[in-house]
Amino acid sequence: MLVSNMNKRIEMKRSHTVVLILFAILTLGIALTLLLTDHRRNKNNTAGAAPLSSPDAPARWTNPCNATRNFSLGDFTFPDVSEFEKIQRIEEKLLAAKDIANNLQTKMSKERIRSPSLEVYVESHHIENFPQTTITDQDLEIYKKNVTLAYVRTYRDLSVVAAFLEAIRKDEVTFEHGSWLSTFSENEEHIYRLLCEVHNAIIISGATIEYESRDIVPESMRNMFDRTMRYMRDYIILRDSVKLLQSFLDMNEVILSSLSNSS
Repeated sequence: MLVSNMNKRIEMKRSHTVVLILFAILTLGIALTLLLTDHRRNKNNTAGAAPLSSPDAPARWTNPCNATRNFSLGDFTFPDVSEFEKIQRIEEKLLAAKDIANNLQTKMSKERIRSPSLEVYVESHHIENFPQTTITDQDLEIYKKNVTLAYVRTYRDLSVVAAFLEAIRKDEVTFEHGSWLSTFSENEEHIYRLLCEVHNAIIISGATIEYESRDIVPESMRNMFDRTMRYMRDYIILRDSVKLLQSFLDMNEVILSSLSNSS
């Protein structure tokens, strides 16, 4: 009788253990199913819209206003404003972009470079393919006579700046875990607001825009693992961006003065 009771207890324990194991397997199966379903859902949600940083995504500077209309077919409308007002609107965006870039350059200097002597050392250094930061008197005379050429020059140079800023942002995400991502993104946003204004002015004029590709940024300036070199690259790009924006501000003042005198 005692042996029989013991056997019953053993059988009950075995049955209980089997039930627990089956429950654990079932629970694990459900969890894996949910995980895989969520993974597929996320994959499907992102498949149709590549992130801005993806090399497969269209370069944003080719469509800075995020327009969906077909410009080549004239499927768009713009406010009917004078050339003088167009330039004033561009100047507003130039000032805002310059202030943000200048603040970011100062932040970079204080928190990442942290060496005035190093800043002096790189003063004469420039990044390959980055636009010239000055505008010659000869070019100014041309732009006073043909404002559209000034727009095209501005758009081309700022497109290159945007390409370099994109490279900075990508490396910030890759190597710095995005610690300054919001700061760099804000700087980019102001450049694109400016590009949008210039883009519209060019479209109104009927001129053709030849868009730059990402290839304008040399391979040596991408995916920079070395932190010191990357910080110096970022500082030089920001420094020269500020100089370039100031040059465009000065150019626009000259053009505005010329338009006022001729009216």
